[in-house]
Amino acid sequence: MTRILILKVFIVLFLWTAFFSVNSVSVFFSDCQSNHIIHQKVVEQIAKHNPQYVFIGGDITQNGSRKDEFTAFFDVMKPLTDNAEIYPVLGNHDKDKDIFLKAFPTVDSLTYYVVEKDNIVWVMLNSNLKMAPGSPQYRWLQETLGKNSDRTIIVVIFHPVFSSGAHGDEKGFSFLLPSLFKKYSVAAVFSGHDHIYERSVKDGIQYIVFGGAGGRLYNKDSRNDYSVTFKKTHGFLMIFPEGDMTRLVAYDIEGNVIEEVNIHAKAHQNQLTE
Repeated sequence: MTRILILKVFIVLFLWTAFFSVNSVSVFFSDCQSNHIIHQKVVEQIAKHNPQYVFIGGDITQNGSRKDEFTAFFDVMKPLTDNAEIYPVLGNHDKDKDIFLKAFPTVDSLTYYVVEKDNIVWVMLNSNLKMAPGSPQYRWLQETLGKNSDRTIIVVIFHPVFSSGAHGDEKGFSFLLPSLFKKYSVAAVFSGHDHIYERSVKDGIQYIVFGGAGGRLYNKDSRNDYSVTFKKTHGFLMIFPEGDMTRLVAYDIEGNVIEEVNIHAKAHQNQLTE
């Protein structure tokens, strides 16, 4: 009788552990820019996936010095913020650092920081600040990547490294950052600024631009030799960790799948699922 009871307890504990060890779901989007109609449609689609973490690539408002725009942003976001944590980076429209930090207490006062969720290390950068070698943020980035090079790293940075959109590589990051990301086996880089969906690949690293949460959409206006997929659309990117693999699924504003990419612990193991 005692053995049967112990066996039952073991089975219950095993099933409980299996059920609650499921990795959390995250979402990335960018460039709401106070277009509440589009933003709300994006949020409605995202809410169907019930994410636990929301990563935002910047340009949350059109004018970051106006508190009322942040109030309107959070009104639209309520279906997500009731159940999810928010981790944003600053865009070029997010002008007032103090207002931004008060709105988002999860952001470090330096405005660049690390978030560790499940098996993913999220490196959140402020591309409005200096990123050149020797700058405080670059040194911090190099140290942070070095500490976590054996883990799945996703970098979030507002200004794109590679983009075919109107802004393109206006910061010159395509000359500055890819070699650093390759050295430390970064898996993916998420950006906004250009209001498009685009996926580029260099050295096995997935560079995804998705500034599709509200701003007026852009055409394909800049040269990008590493572009794989380009679509002029609003939408969002879901992140589904699954053991040693993480699925990235891009959706348009109607909830249709644009494409799906699988990333692994090391960037050179990336695979595309058509």
